[in-house]
Amino acid sequence: MARAIASKELVSIAQVYIDKKDCELNAIEILLEKLDLEGNLISIDAIATQTSLAKTITARGGDYLLPVKDNQLHSKQELEELFCPHFAKHIAVNKQTELGHGRIETRRYESILHPLELEASSILSRWAGLASVHKVSRIREDKKTGKKSQETAYYISSSTDLEAIHKTIRDHWAIENKLHYCLDVFLRQDDSRKRVRNVPQIMDLIQKVNLYLLQRIKQKKKSSISRMMLNFGCMSPSQIIDLEF
Repeated sequence: MARAIASKELVSIAQVYIDKKDCELNAIEILLEKLDLEGNLISIDAIATQTSLAKTITARGGDYLLPVKDNQLHSKQELEELFCPHFAKHIAVNKQTELGHGRIETRRYESILHPLELEASSILSRWAGLASVHKVSRIREDKKTGKKSQETAYYISSSTDLEAIHKTIRDHWAIENKLHYCLDVFLRQDDSRKRVRNVPQIMDLIQKVNLYLLQRIKQKKKSSISRMMLNFGCMSPSQIIDLEF
């Protein structure tokens, strides 16, 4: 399934269910056709880092933010070469530190605006409307053990709004943690054996509504989702309906 999610509200606004004979890229293309892209910054997983999708998004008035991994090896190599001392004066740096879940995470954002004006590249010029490139270094430290892990990711975008880009990069991971993870762990979506006709689609919608309500109540009650689910199990339908969200 391909989902479109509004990152600020963490609400699923559209989805396309994938047939066994279809691929995820086709589903993403169909999903984009359903959305109003005008004036919006669209972030997608690395599987959608394709020149055709970048062209589709910009042609419809939107901006893309796409991770560049080994599926676009030559583009990744070009980005790695841009973030070198030779271009240091053109690199804007933003550093953020966040504490949560027993760990300290430090993120260093390095961004270059209008990279093709610095150095011509036949590879990067394939990306429609390319206006900025980004390197994100993350260092995570476990407060209890002191163990550290580090990763580096690269992104391309047709936007020059660095504040929005950095926030969207962060929000993309929040979507994974607060939506996909919760659907799988708390509502056990991946374990579902419902396969008949349109039952999987119906259950998916019901689970998303359930999760949305659980998250609203969690914020109000300052509790965990698992604890809220246990509490709901002891309540009558009328008591649940009377709750303030």
